[in-house]
Amino acid sequence: MESLDASGFTGNLTAGLKTSTQLKSVKGGSGKDLFKVNGIAGANPDLVIDGGANDDSIEFENLSGTRRLNSSNVENVTFVKGNNGTLDLANAQDVKSVTVVENNNTVNVTNSAITTLNIDTDYVENTRVNVTTATLDTINFTDRDLSTYRVPNFATTKKNSRQ
Repeated sequence: MESLDASGFTGNLTAGLKTSTQLKSVKGGSGKDLFKVNGIAGANPDLVIDGGANDDSIEFENLSGTRRLNSSNVENVTFVKGNNGTLDLANAQDVKSVTVVENNNTVNVTNSAITTLNIDTDYVENTRVNVTTATLDTINFTDRDLSTYRVPNFATTKKNSRQ
C-alpha cells in the first residue's frame, strides 16, 4: 500500500500501518486519528502524514537509527516499545506533545516544537529520553510501580533563540 486517504472520514480513525514499508501518503479525517507505525514505515523519508482536523497522533514501535518525520496537523507522538533511536521533528512542527510509555525505550527527539513531554513507565532504568527544544514547558512523569520509584533519566536542552 502506498497511500491512505481518510480525509472524508468523520469518526476517530485508528490505522495500523506497521507493515506498510512503501507508504508515501497518509491523510486523516476530522476525528481524533491515530496512526500506528513501526520505525521504518513511520519515518520513511518519502512518507508525508497529514492528520487532518482535530487532535491526531502517531504511535511508534521499533524506531532505530535517525529518522525524520514529515507531518502536518499531527499534534502528538507516542513511543510505545522497542524504540532506540532519534526522531527529527524539523518537518513536524505541529507536534506539541511527546509521550514515552512502557519500558525499553531510548529516545532522542530533535528539532522539535513540543511543549509537553510525558513519561509513563513502571521501570525507569530502561527508559531514556533526550529532547532538544526551545519550547518545552511541562514534563509529566508517572511511575506505575511507586514502590520502586527512582528519579527518571531525562535531559532537556533549551536552545536560546537569541544566540
